[in-house]
Amino acid sequence: MHPEDRDRFNERIDKAFSEKADFVQDYRIVLTDGTVKHIHGSDTRFSTKPGNIVEYVGTDADVTERKRDEEALRRSESYLAEAQKLTHTGSWAAQVSQKENVSWSNVYWSKEMYRIFGLDPGPTPPSPMEVARRLHPEYAPGSPTCGRASHSGGTDFEIDHRLLLPDGTAKYVHVVGHPC
Repeated sequence: MHPEDRDRFNERIDKAFSEKADFVQDYRIVLTDGTVKHIHGSDTRFSTKPGNIVEYVGTDADVTERKRDEEALRRSESYLAEAQKLTHTGSWAAQVSQKENVSWSNVYWSKEMYRIFGLDPGPTPPSPMEVARRLHPEYAPGSPTCGRASHSGGTDFEIDHRLLLPDGTAKYVHVVGHPC
């Protein structure tokens, strides 16, 4: 058992035994050569009648590779966010419907996109209507037409817009997009 995980591990097992409950926990072990492995443990109790535990049956799975992959992904996401912050470049993804009228809904906005548009990050990206409200009145009429043309043709597009934020700040943005 990894020394940093030992107390937490024992507390959870003691609690599960005293409450006669199943338990699941992640912890680390240290092999004799010093290698650290991440383990996902799951134990289930079996009873003959309520409160009379006959045995616990458990499984432990080595999830070290998954943990390394998750950490690498978090690190990569952090580097991307920092690069976007330094270059004032945001990224976004939208789902486009090709039915009668071309429409789209935002499915992802990076933190930098929110900053550029002067919006607070929320649990879901802003609606197309919220985005349109930030477009400078000179640019708003041309935006949907350009968007429709690019999405209906399934081609890459580039658009220059001017934003007008509620505090009166004007910004120029260059949008580049391509269908996935």
